Amino acid sequence: MNWNEIEGFDAWAETLDGLLAELGKALEAKNQAQKDAALEDLRDFMKYSPNEIARPLDDLALAAVLNATTKSWTDAAADLATRTAELSKLTKHVKAVTESNVKATEALRMTAVRTVIDKATDSIKAFGDLKSQLEGAQDADAVIAKIDAAIKAVQGLRNAAEQL
Repeated sequence: MNWNEIEGFDAWAETLDGLLAELGKALEAKNQAQKDAALEDLRDFMKYSPNEIARPLDDLALAAVLNATTKSWTDAAADLATRTAELSKLTKHVKAVTESNVKATEALRMTAVRTVIDKATDSIKAFGDLKSQLEGAQDADAVIAKIDAAIKAVQGLRNAAEQL
C-alpha cells in the first residue's frame, strides 16, 4: 500500500475501514497467516497516518490490534465489530463538524463581503461629496476635510478587501 497517496480524514477512515474488514475476514476464517498480514497492515496504518488528523483512527486501529492479539478468535471478532461501529460513528461526527465549520466559514466570508460593499459605498459617497465641494466651494478647509474623508474611505475599503 502506498501510504503517501492517502489524503484527508475521509480517505484515512476509508483505508482503516478496509483494513478492519480484512482483519474481520481473517478472524472469521481463523486464518493465522491472513490475521498476521492484517495486523501488520494495521500497524503500518498507525505508523504512516498523519497524527494531526488521524489520532482517533490510530486509537481504533490500536484497539483492534490489541484485541486481535490478546483475545480468542471469537472474542476478537466480536470486538472488531465494535471497532467498526466506532469508526462509522467517528466518521459521521467528523463529517458533521466539518460541514458545520464550512457553514461558519461561509457566514464569516459573507460578513466580510458585506463590509467591503459598505466600505465601497462609503468611498463612492465620499468622492461624490468631494466633487460637490470642489464644484462651488471657496472654503479651502472644507475642501481639505472632504479630501481627507475620501482618502480615509478608500483606505477603509482597501483594509476591508484585504480581510477577505
